[in-house]
Amino acid sequence: MTRQEINNIIKEKAETYGFEADTNSRVYGIRQRNYISIQFFETSDLEKTDWENKIGWMNIEVKASICRMGGETTPEELLAAAEEIERGAKLARELQELHLSYSEKF
Repeated sequence: MTRQEINNIIKEKAETYGFEADTNSRVYGIRQRNYISIQFFETSDLEKTDWENKIGWMNIEVKASICRMGGETTPEELLAAAEEIERGAKLARELQELHLSYSEKF
């Protein structure tokens, strides 16, 4: 798979779950929302890297965390937070289950 194919998958899945892809990085991310943060990390896969032909492999790690809420939130705000967190958690899980990785020449 190529990096662009990964980016297309991230963008498509983000839109499916009502999020917007952040296209300002090598591997697209998810624009941070009010209640959940979904981040992507590229890690080298040295075992799959073909040193002789100079083809490197990168794995994409997907991590999600809940943003802090403070103050005296209303029931409506709590319901909105719960809905966004649920969508974000489902998105993160689906992307994690894809075990995204790509190769490129170096």
